[in-house]
Amino acid sequence: MSETETLDARADVIRLTFRAEHPKAVDAVVVHVDGATYKVTTEGACFRADLLDGGVNVAFTLADPADVSVNLAPSVLRRLVGPPEVAPVPVLGLDPAIEIRRALDLLDRLRVVGESARIALRGVEPDVAAEVERLRGLAPTDAHDVQGRPLSVEGPLLRMVQEVAEARATVSTLDRLVHEARDLVRDLRPRVTALADATIAKKPDRLRDLPGLGLVGEMHRARVSDHAQKLDALDESLDRIGRAVAEVAPVLALFVPASERYAVAALTVAREVGARTRAAWLDSVRPLAVKLRMATATEMLAESTCMGLDVSTVPRLVYGPDLLAAPTLETRNGERP
Repeated sequence: MSETETLDARADVIRLTFRAEHPKAVDAVVVHVDGATYKVTTEGACFRADLLDGGVNVAFTLADPADVSVNLAPSVLRRLVGPPEVAPVPVLGLDPAIEIRRALDLLDRLRVVGESARIALRGVEPDVAAEVERLRGLAPTDAHDVQGRPLSVEGPLLRMVQEVAEARATVSTLDRLVHEARDLVRDLRPRVTALADATIAKKPDRLRDLPGLGLVGEMHRARVSDHAQKLDALDESLDRIGRAVAEVAPVLALFVPASERYAVAALTVAREVGARTRAAWLDSVRPLAVKLRMATATEMLAESTCMGLDVSTVPRLVYGPDLLAAPTLETRNGERP
């Protein structure tokens, strides 16, 4: 795409953004002035539009129609709306606009996942024994309802273990994002520096050529082109990611052992509850097992009908020490009838 087509596409996006701010300005005309600066003319007013943050935001400033560098009112910062800005031709395999979006997306994920890990692990105790005691309180085996009936602990226990699994997965994701962020900075920093050094800023020789100062603080150095502006925005994004990694890394070193204590304590409590649950179930089954060893009504009737007969050849039922084991028929001469 030619430079003229690129400038026209950006002018269209600025016009859409301006009309979103001023719906009645249907006659707005946008003309490129220089670099990332455009002039917006509408009935009765003139504005200067400065693209910022790599073409993500735009600052509208009421300006003198004769000289748009003269501000008549404070600037208003708005996010660009409408179709995405036409991407510049990549230089040395690096497209600043794409890398800025990639860097900002990575920064957002670092923040979201890091906060999720903090919330998930904020209650974890500093040692396993204390954490086991805490989790025991979340799944008590002696809980009863208002009528005195025991409550099942399986539901709370399952939710607790699911939360532990999610916490460990979150910490693992955060660790991966930290490594990804470091790799991104390590890969892009020298390339951005090399491209920025190759872009020589144009310095005005006359006072009348000075750009407007109404946006000082938003633009850190003079730029010769929109591409140079995007390189500067990408450099800033890499700085932010670098600071984020420096802040998250020591916290991650706390999250990893905390998630491990969380998991070990949860397994301990789950097995404790399992042992108690099985013991309670067996206690309730044993009386029934003892009752099952008593002769049934059918067996007693059969025995009474054989009264006076020789039933020594009829094998008897043999019960072992295990109450839950099925009885067997006694063997005779090493064989079972």
